[in-house]
Amino acid sequence: MLIVAGGVRIGILDSSFTGYRDLLGTELPETVTTRSFHFEGLERGSNQHGAAVAEIVHDVAPGAELVLVNADSTHLDEAVDFLISEDVDVINLSGGWSVGPFDGTAEQDAAANRAIDAGIVWVNAAGNEADQHFAADYVDADADGWSELAGTVEINDFFVPAGDPFQIVLNWTEPTKDLDLCLWDLELPGGVDVVECSEGLQSAPWHQPLEVIDWINTDSDVHRFGFSIGGNPLDPATGTPYDVFTNVVLDLGLQTPESSLLVPAASERVISVGAVPYFSPSSIQPYSSRGPTADGRVKPDLVAPDQVSTATFGTEFAGSSASSPFVAGLAALYLNMYPGSSPIDVRRELGQLADGIGKNNTFGWGYARLSDPGGERVALQDPGTGMWTLRYPSGSDDSFYYGVPADIPMMCDWNGDGVDTPGLYRSENGYMYLRDTNDFGVADLAFFYGNPLDLPVCGDWDGDGTDTVGIYRPAEARFYLSNTNALGAADIEFWFGTYGDIPFAGDWDGDGIDTVG
Repeated sequence: MLIVAGGVRIGILDSSFTGYRDLLGTELPETVTTRSFHFEGLERGSNQHGAAVAEIVHDVAPGAELVLVNADSTHLDEAVDFLISEDVDVINLSGGWSVGPFDGTAEQDAAANRAIDAGIVWVNAAGNEADQHFAADYVDADADGWSELAGTVEINDFFVPAGDPFQIVLNWTEPTKDLDLCLWDLELPGGVDVVECSEGLQSAPWHQPLEVIDWINTDSDVHRFGFSIGGNPLDPATGTPYDVFTNVVLDLGLQTPESSLLVPAASERVISVGAVPYFSPSSIQPYSSRGPTADGRVKPDLVAPDQVSTATFGTEFAGSSASSPFVAGLAALYLNMYPGSSPIDVRRELGQLADGIGKNNTFGWGYARLSDPGGERVALQDPGTGMWTLRYPSGSDDSFYYGVPADIPMMCDWNGDGVDTPGLYRSENGYMYLRDTNDFGVADLAFFYGNPLDLPVCGDWDGDGTDTVGIYRPAEARFYLSNTNALGAADIEFWFGTYGDIPFAGDWDGDGIDTVG
């Protein structure tokens, strides 16, 4: 069956769409809606990035209507408001910001969440920062005012091509700790020296924990630079975690691929997309940004192909900028098949359909696709024997023993990896036994929760992506729900139902939070 996403509207939010007019009726639809919120206009010089992104969206979802919008950083909210007013179903942003925080609470995260609250699926490039990122905790063991980055190394070196501009961004989270960022020239005739520092004062809760240096390599050849992190040796910010993004340099000496996601790709409800080569989808690109987020969530959500051909860029469009529009197109196709699906529905279903096992901070749920790769859909548990049977869409079964007769079964995502696995409630003693894999073995988590004769229930009560336990006490017609899978008092208690009711849970309104029934 050919699916073209007719009637679905996709907003493409990008930096510039130079050359898009030449593609109308061939690589793009015959007509598109456009709007610029950038002082330079929709077509900014030779910047064709958005035109190439739009091509990929159109290739994947050829029947979708396209709305092309660009904006500078100060007009993002206006651009999002316009796309909401245009009643788009999907927004793709093949870009992001290296100014945090990276826990889903940045200004750009708020803009994305506003669109999602309006019923729009937001798809975002994870970023190409895995080899442009360094993270560490501040330590100045020799009290010389410079943090040791690794061992005794205090300067992280890199190379910049002739004539290229570059930027270094230092982020941290504690505004009362004062850090500085300095740029070094490592190829001066007389040795090395500092050529620029960003030394804003941070000493109060309202100060922004941020330092930025913009520079240009004016040399006629590739040049070697480096950055260092400074502080007050009399009052060192010992233990303060920080992130440095270098945009864009070559061969950064010390790299931290982990937690290199850009904003708003780190936002919980955004579908963030990493990059894999089209010819090797099981291999992550070395530059593809990785999780976890600053608050510990697993990201990205999916990976998709890059190094693809477009009329705009020719034989190779590389980076997560090329991967994200592939997923935006898939989201449009899904909405065409299942109109009325919420952004949470689309994110969840694309995750379940992805060609992966579980969820991790490199590939997310796996390679994005709409055909079903064979994930679990139905599970049966025999209370007389403790035998579990998982039925796959292909019709094949997988069986294993877990538990003992009379245990009450549950199946939820106990560790937030996107895969539901068995849990048992032993009502005779009130113990929970949770397992993180679908096979024979002992419990990964075992703890007391509830009283004998309580009935178990499980779900994501706080929307953090991890399912946790709860119990329904029939004698009281009262629920006791916990936000952690551990011994402790309930986080949520309330009366609901009557004696003899059987509890269950689900996301009834599509907001990403499970509630009871």
